[in-house]
Amino acid sequence: MFIKQGPNKKSKKPYILKVLLYSLIMAFFVCVVFIYYRRLYTETRQRVIDEGKSIAEESAYYIDTRLNAGETILLLAAHSVNNMMENGFSNEEIYDFLAKQTDSIRETLVKDSTGFYGYINGEFMDGSGWVPEPGYDPMNRPWYIQGLEKKGEIAYVGPYLDMNTGNMMIGIDIALSDGVSVMGTDTPIMDMQRNIEKLAEDEDLYSDFLVNELGVVIAHSLPEYIGSNIYDSDRALFKSAAEIIKTNGSGYFFENSEGRRLVYVVPLDNGWSCVTVIDATEKYNALHRPLIYTVIVLILTIAIYGFVLYRVDKKNREIEELSAKAKVAEAENMAKTAFLSNVSHELRTPLNAILGMNELIHRKTEKIEILSYTKKIKASSEKLLHIINEMLDFSKKEVGIEDFSFDIKEPEPEEIKTDPAENFEIKYEMYRGGFTAPDAKILAVDDNSMNLIVFESLVRHTLMEIDTALSGDECIRLSRKKKYDIIYMDHMMPGKDGIETLKEIRADKYNPNVETPVVCITANAVSGVRDSYIEAGFIEYLTKPVNPDELEATIIKYLPDELLNEASGTLHEEDDSAKFCEDLNKMLANVPGDMIDSEAGIKNSGSVKSYISLLKVFYNTINDKVSELDSYIENGDYENYTIKVHALKSSARIIGAAGLGEEAQALENAGKSGDIDYIKANHEAFIGEYLGFGAILSKAFPEEKEDDKRKPEADAELMDIVYMEIKSAAQDMNCGRLEEIFKKMGEYRIPEEEKEVFSKIKTASDNYDYDKIIECLTEA
Repeated sequence: MFIKQGPNKKSKKPYILKVLLYSLIMAFFVCVVFIYYRRLYTETRQRVIDEGKSIAEESAYYIDTRLNAGETILLLAAHSVNNMMENGFSNEEIYDFLAKQTDSIRETLVKDSTGFYGYINGEFMDGSGWVPEPGYDPMNRPWYIQGLEKKGEIAYVGPYLDMNTGNMMIGIDIALSDGVSVMGTDTPIMDMQRNIEKLAEDEDLYSDFLVNELGVVIAHSLPEYIGSNIYDSDRALFKSAAEIIKTNGSGYFFENSEGRRLVYVVPLDNGWSCVTVIDATEKYNALHRPLIYTVIVLILTIAIYGFVLYRVDKKNREIEELSAKAKVAEAENMAKTAFLSNVSHELRTPLNAILGMNELIHRKTEKIEILSYTKKIKASSEKLLHIINEMLDFSKKEVGIEDFSFDIKEPEPEEIKTDPAENFEIKYEMYRGGFTAPDAKILAVDDNSMNLIVFESLVRHTLMEIDTALSGDECIRLSRKKKYDIIYMDHMMPGKDGIETLKEIRADKYNPNVETPVVCITANAVSGVRDSYIEAGFIEYLTKPVNPDELEATIIKYLPDELLNEASGTLHEEDDSAKFCEDLNKMLANVPGDMIDSEAGIKNSGSVKSYISLLKVFYNTINDKVSELDSYIENGDYENYTIKVHALKSSARIIGAAGLGEEAQALENAGKSGDIDYIKANHEAFIGEYLGFGAILSKAFPEEKEDDKRKPEADAELMDIVYMEIKSAAQDMNCGRLEEIFKKMGEYRIPEEEKEVFSKIKTASDNYDYDKIIECLTEA
């Protein structure tokens, strides 16, 4: 009797387990896709927010800078007019003052400015010389009415059509001390409109506009909206922006009525608001594509795997039969692989020799040497062929390969290619006679301000845009804001050193300088140090004091070709005019010749003029550096002591004080090796010699004295305003604005009680030490 058997339950069990395992894998894959997509969405959103914030703050900063500059010059001029009124100056003298200040503004700041005007001592005055038509009543004009209402505070008026120039203007006005007079100045609104329209050229920017405290649109990248009031508008975007201005004053929101848009509201210093709209629609749409593709791939994978699983289960026996054959084939394949691996290994040595000799051929120009290297290349080639032939004969016997050979062809002379090193040499020869790069952007980083001054002096003739940073953190902040063509980085710095700073830049994928060439500048010139810097991520390194030719060679090598321009004349224009040489001889007349080698200092500085500036910086910072080193000794902070004495060593060598530099080098070496006893035993003597330079150089830089009796003294109110402006400029690291403030204050006599603080602030500004400026203002 025959019994029909049912399905084999045992054979189905592995199949079911495979299906369950596959289902779990697919479920896990779906979760991973969802988590990845969610993370990608979050990162994209944050990136859009960060980019929008950066654009909005840039626009607001430009507007604030323009308005703050107007406020500053108005406050300074108003202060002078108040003094003139109190001291009984005539209206003609006051008018002459306004006319001169107007000319000064037009020459240095804004060519189409209206200058200073006002109703003063019962008479309308306009520094530009404009005379109104009969019937003009200044006391009925908005600038007079609103300026008087503010009672000594800045009033912003407009926009309005200036009757003199025919331009739309914004008035900046202030009431004077007599309670009746008002003076002001205008700033063209077209400048702000042009800046906003320029920003709007960014492909990601939808629109950018400026709103005053009444909600009126002052400037807009879409001109048809100028004059609209966002508080009365039905547009969803205007309504949401108005709500933020009324409640928080600043913030952002996403507006989706006309696409996916990010709206940023940034308040300005004068109570207005800058609104920036970023079109992020395409960025968000781009997120959907990988999700759709992933789902499609997932569905196809499920279908394909299901089909394969079915086929595998059906042909299980065939696979078992083939497995034995596969093992044999695998063994044969492993033998072949081992053979080819051995051949590859044996090829490396002669191949390296060929490449090395070929490199030398490209670099040498003497015919005898070229023939010698050619013979060596040929010998290495013959050796390589001999090894290959021996190994092939062996492989044929052991593996059974009968028809297996290599065809090694020696390269013909015309096949040799020019290598990158030769390309650089050709490029360097083209420009070594002189070059400029006005469109190039370079960042120099060093905690020693003297080194930064030297760097700028050595490359000033190239017309490149040079930015400087005094610390690793400051370098990172600047690198996030601007794309540089090359970054020159000091190694030893307090806080983040050069290597740590470079790693942080390279790790930030959103940093525009993540792939920018970075050259290390260091006083560490021991054998083998170059390899360590290259391994750390630097593309090249230079030793201190920086050799001008080597510095120029790196600029030519790593700047893109399109940024380099050949220039006529010599590359170095020595500024050794008779005047500067005479000044230098007078300055160093009392300095012993063995203390300072002026010729070495001039060579390190690039010119006589730069050398004089560096000597002054060296002299002015002696007391601060001594206090700093003493404090490190007292606190037992020998790590920062070593870094600072390292910087002092560089400064001494730059000015040609080789002896002082050697003593600093010995203290630095002791700090690196942990020899604290040496530092304690020699610190006082070193400081004494360092201070000796101060005593000698004080004769070279006597305090500048001039007759200030005729200048008006800056009162407490003016000093408060100036200190506020200096602090703002230091926080923005705006050296141009600082120079403008100090130049303007040269017209006033500094009060005795403020001279010490003001002098410290001025010295810190000359040394680009913005943190020191803020510290002095905080302690004052």
